[in-house]
Amino acid sequence: MVASYVLTDCRTDLSSVIVPTVEQIRDDLLRRTEDIAEGVLAEQAAGAERAEGGAVPTIRIRIVEGAAGEVLVNRAEGADLLAVGSHGRGAVRGILLGSVALHCAMHAPGPVMVVHPQRTPSEVPQRRTERALADH
Repeated sequence: MVASYVLTDCRTDLSSVIVPTVEQIRDDLLRRTEDIAEGVLAEQAAGAERAEGGAVPTIRIRIVEGAAGEVLVNRAEGADLLAVGSHGRGAVRGILLGSVALHCAMHAPGPVMVVHPQRTPSEVPQRRTERALADH
């Protein structure tokens, strides 16, 4: 698992005059990434128990300075698959891929799998029927 950061993108609380060090930024990102990985592994372990005998993978975490898309494409060299999460926080929510996922899909040296988060039923857009569209 790779998490990246760009120092110019790191923000601090404007009410504070304390600017975090590079080590603090890296440590904070590492802690947040570990929390995400632990959550994923816990879900995987629960699924493996239900499937009787499924394996739970070991995850190594790397914190790398650089733009996310470039870091992921560079780290994917020699990999069988690059899996990229996409959470759709961009300006245009209707686009299927975010900018990092799109960059990876276009520039990665091998196959890319884009993983979207599961949505709750209230988040899934309701489909309009052709008749409803024709009435407008």
